[in-house]
Amino acid sequence: MKRSTPEFGADAVRDAVRGALGHAQIELPTHLSKGYGNENWQLRTERETLLCKIGRAGTPVEKWRAAARGRELAEAAGVPVPRLLYATESCEVLDGRMLRVFEYVEGCHPSELAADALGIFWAELGAAVKRLHTIELHGFSSRLDGSAPWFETWDAYLDYRIPQIQERIRATECFEPDSVEVLWDEIRRAAHTCAPYIEPRLTHRDLHLDNVIATPSGHLAAIIDFDQSEAWDPAADFFKLELLSFELNRHAREAFYHGYGNPEIVHPGFRTRLYVAATLELVNQLANVMSEDSSNGDAWGIDMLKRVLREAEWTLPAPKQGQQTR
Repeated sequence: MKRSTPEFGADAVRDAVRGALGHAQIELPTHLSKGYGNENWQLRTERETLLCKIGRAGTPVEKWRAAARGRELAEAAGVPVPRLLYATESCEVLDGRMLRVFEYVEGCHPSELAADALGIFWAELGAAVKRLHTIELHGFSSRLDGSAPWFETWDAYLDYRIPQIQERIRATECFEPDSVEVLWDEIRRAAHTCAPYIEPRLTHRDLHLDNVIATPSGHLAAIIDFDQSEAWDPAADFFKLELLSFELNRHAREAFYHGYGNPEIVHPGFRTRLYVAATLELVNQLANVMSEDSSNGDAWGIDMLKRVLREAEWTLPAPKQGQQTR
């Protein structure tokens, strides 16, 4: 997880929230170092604890509108999410940045739970993700706010989305072009075999333990950060769980699926769909990271991409001469 350096001072953040909520008594906020897409601050009023999220400069407002829609849909379906108290697309005190203020959800990271509490946590998380995936949408899209095209089928969506990722990864000059084309052909063939089974559902797309809060007794307190949520193949939400989170505890997968159901039954063609979604996400993430010149993220992404492609028995693109992929 990339850690953010604050661009704003604590006084400016307090003034912005004070103006937004009308609270006179707000303690000087504390910057939270974890985060990638936002600058995060914790604040206390006389009544409650708040989380303030300040958007990065240059991020399209459509992204935040789509994230807000994803959180709203999840909340309406009974998924535990933080309560949104205030949002503006342009906060004058914060140089015109997007400002969102949430209820701060008290709890702990799931890795801090005692062994006897993990079964409860994983089963409740599975049930919550199942509720998330019951939210039916009228098509597939990269933006829930309507600012991106909608497509009736997964095939049609991928015909739109893959060229975008292709262009972005090509611009990084990370891989030999011909070897990348081989991988895209494999993805398209695999996706086509599963497309008839795939229905558009609300998909979090960044579901891992840093985006989940537990109570100390092991219950699920909240799923957070819907900034990447889209109308997608719900199998995508298992990607980071399978590659990262289930390794926390050897019973995690079993307990999660007890709450969710067996994904091999719920989602026909599940394993292939998981590989397709994971590869798209990882290659797109790699393009993001390479464009920002972050070697740590590059190493993690390459390692995960190798793992997925090895399991799927697909082709790992050859690095371009002079590029290292470990």
